[in-house]
Amino acid sequence: MRTRYLAPVLALPLALALVGCDLVQAKAAFKDGNRLYKEENYRKAIDEYQRAVDLKPDFAEAHFYLASSQQSLYRPGKEGDENRMRLDKAIEHYEKSLAVNKADTPNLQQVRLNTLGALTAIYSEPPLSNYEKALGFAEQLVKDNPNDTKNLYAMANLYEKFNRIPEAQQTYEKVVEQNPKDTKACGALAAFYNKPLWDDKGEVWVEGTSQGARRAKFDRAISTLEACADIDETDPSGHYKLAMFYWDKAYRDPFLSDKEKNDYADKGIETVNVSLEAKPDYWEAIITKGLLYRVKAQVASSPAAASSTWTRRCCCRSRPWSSARSPRRPPRPGRGPRYRPRRQRRPRARSNPRVHRHRNPKGRLSLRGEALFLFPGGRGRPATRRNLRSGGLVTSGESGALSHGS
Repeated sequence: MRTRYLAPVLALPLALALVGCDLVQAKAAFKDGNRLYKEENYRKAIDEYQRAVDLKPDFAEAHFYLASSQQSLYRPGKEGDENRMRLDKAIEHYEKSLAVNKADTPNLQQVRLNTLGALTAIYSEPPLSNYEKALGFAEQLVKDNPNDTKNLYAMANLYEKFNRIPEAQQTYEKVVEQNPKDTKACGALAAFYNKPLWDDKGEVWVEGTSQGARRAKFDRAISTLEACADIDETDPSGHYKLAMFYWDKAYRDPFLSDKEKNDYADKGIETVNVSLEAKPDYWEAIITKGLLYRVKAQVASSPAAASSTWTRRCCCRSRPWSSARSPRRPPRPGRGPRYRPRRQRRPRARSNPRVHRHRNPKGRLSLRGEALFLFPGGRGRPATRRNLRSGGLVTSGESGALSHGS
């Protein structure tokens, strides 16, 4: 009767020991998987991570890295069941990682953010493009970190991929409002305005519906960049980016007349000069100034004007540094300039198929036979393959070996 009550008491410590053993083994497998993951040996890492999640099903980190390893082996655009299986397995374990992740430590919080970002990217691209699913994961990402600009940029990029241009514009403007002194935020908004996403009437361009060419909101991009340049007047990069926008407009827009191209080039040169005044050795700005002068030379009304513009372009290239060549080194005393005579080719040996010419290490020629060869002043050695490679003038006659000095 006593053994009936002793059995549960003994079973409890044994079960706890087994659970502790599984946890240790799962962490060991996870550690081995991380080592293989860093070595980019994803196939073997998958086995270790799978072993870890089998031993500990609520191991959120192991599920995440198992999914990431599967996704690393997936090749976009490649057909085949195995390739598609990699992507399906990655989604399965990303979702399991989200389900079991309690996010109660900083490490698990970062794993959750990475998981949401990975799922957003998967559903943003073919073959699984799904706006609702991608937006759902992206909204969770922003909800967890509402003040992180990276998450807002991810949202704006998602809207842009699915042609939700008004939502993308609102998101970029929201980032600028939250960070009014951040030059990167207003630069991203200016780059968005400079994309051809609208039609001639300013409406969002829709494939198959809109008429005319695609247009950008260049004037709004320029006004945004001017505000960026005024944030920090000592930073020359703001005016440099503004000049690059002018050059890009003048050089790439096929709908501009020559006069409009020339006017944009003049505005760019005026802007880039402000950047060079703040930093005379700003070589990116110097190159941009040369490109703007090239545009002016291409649209010049006469050859004389083009030549004058080209001269000013060339003169502006060597301002920050000295381009003068260093004087040549004078010849050494008592000697003229270095002269290396042309190497004379050795005369070819006679074309005798039974005679092969070679030179031994001492610079002497020797004759070798089939079984034995002699060096001058040396003893005969067997005609092995190694000795034949180090010999001199060789004959494959039937008589013995013969040698002579040079």
